[in-house]
Amino acid sequence: MKEGTESSFIVTEFLFDYHRRLSEKGLDPYLPVIRPLKETYLIDRVAVFDKEKIKAILNPEETRIFNELSKKIRNFDIETKKENVQFALNVTYFGYSYQFDERNPSSPKLMMDVRIRGITEESKQTFYNSQWDRYKEVAETEAAKRYRHVLEKLQSLGVDPIGFGLRYRATHYHGDEDWEKWKAIYPRLEWNIKVNIDLIGSGGIK
Repeated sequence: MKEGTESSFIVTEFLFDYHRRLSEKGLDPYLPVIRPLKETYLIDRVAVFDKEKIKAILNPEETRIFNELSKKIRNFDIETKKENVQFALNVTYFGYSYQFDERNPSSPKLMMDVRIRGITEESKQTFYNSQWDRYKEVAETEAAKRYRHVLEKLQSLGVDPIGFGLRYRATHYHGDEDWEKWKAIYPRLEWNIKVNIDLIGSGGIK
């Protein structure tokens, strides 16, 4: 579903936070896109901005991933479709941490560890007595691709609504010098994303 306040497609934003993002170095603005739909409204896209203008409107799936990364929401679904493996994961916990790796100045990296806990649903396979590790590995690989796609897209647009630049400034101590360094790093930053999924059940009845 893409309607209702609990939808993972709906990105919310407060006016005071939007105003802050217009001037905060390392944190760019975004706003939900509201479209009329018969007698109601559809909110399943987000517009991302630099400090002056809109840069792009993300599609619904990208918006949902953006929502996961920016709000660390929970209670959403991740679909995994790969070769003969197809199932949905109902996420009950989502979180991540990250750090910058600048040991190689010519190839800076952001190392992100994503932690997901969930229950498998809508599976075309029988999960009882099956190879759980295989399904877990496939789901982790596909989830990492989802996050990398959105982060690389934001990077290519030259916007940083997640606030990686703000975190970089906060963990370095040379003021404007660090900010100038970050502006040089961000366009060529490599995303090293590792996802760990804890499958806590099949969600079915044996």
